[in-house]
Amino acid sequence: PFILDGFPRTMNQATSLNEIFEKFNINNYLVIYLDIDESTALKRALGRMTCECGKSYNIYFDNLKPQVEGICDSCNSSLVKRNDDNEDSFKTRFETFIDNTLPIKDFYKNMNALVEIDASKDSTTISKEIEELVK
Repeated sequence: PFILDGFPRTMNQATSLNEIFEKFNINNYLVIYLDIDESTALKRALGRMTCECGKSYNIYFDNLKPQVEGICDSCNSSLVKRNDDNEDSFKTRFETFIDNTLPIKDFYKNMNALVEIDASKDSTTISKEIEELVK
């Protein structure tokens, strides 16, 4: 078993990957699409903050906020935002993602290999749904 995360991102990549799968007689795979609306994705992107220790937070979700604003719960270091986490940059990234993804979704849907999961749910629920799919 293997997982390809965030790949393929273009139709050329999808068709090339399909050719490789056919060459090696790989036909028992699933494509999991984490479906999320733009407003939820925007809050996740604009609210995220990270620490150099690797811990992540989000100021818009109570269960993901740090105990002290701007400070890591684990190591007390200052939290930082990515430079490109702004609304204009997000909108460009999201539109590009949607434009590139819709043909890929249709491609795998037509092959009966696509499973869509509502990614607006909490990460624990999403993880459990994915685990059930790959068992």
